[in-house]
Amino acid sequence: MSNIGIILLVISMAHAYVFAVLFFSFKRISSILLGIYMLVVFLHYFLYLNTFLFYIEALYPVFYYFIPFLSLISMPMIYLYVRHMTTEEYQLKKRIWIHLSPAIFFLISTVTLIQILSPEDRILVFEGNTEVENALPLFTNYVVTSLIIILQVIIYAIRMFKLLRIVLEKCGLNIVRK
Repeated sequence: MSNIGIILLVISMAHAYVFAVLFFSFKRISSILLGIYMLVVFLHYFLYLNTFLFYIEALYPVFYYFIPFLSLISMPMIYLYVRHMTTEEYQLKKRIWIHLSPAIFFLISTVTLIQILSPEDRILVFEGNTEVENALPLFTNYVVTSLIIILQVIIYAIRMFKLLRIVLEKCGLNIVRK
């Protein structure tokens, strides 16, 4: 990656961190949801930069443990924020766990699948070796996570578009031409 790319990633990481702290300071549900999202973005950039650009080997395990979780929690946080901002008197209910359950499930499964590997196989996986025979369930877990992320992006994007369209129609703006 070029120096400009690294600089942009570092600036993006710092930007996400600053805004996460700022949003958490407002103590409103919408701000907290957006703060969680920005914190997730910060952690993504932080783990990516330090693992693959600066090669800090101590972060390899953290990267492999938490990237599926962070990836799966991003879209629900943005959706919940948009839903909170576009729905009158919307309150978070117990059903919020439906949105967070894939992230929690894959966090637990990832940690479990990594822990059942032998220490030698774990080190090979953290070094990026994909030819570890006992790691097939773990790699399958990562593939399934990737497919669910794609589905999340599609489903949540459609749901957010519908919410935003309803709000715009209430304001007298019609973005869909008939």
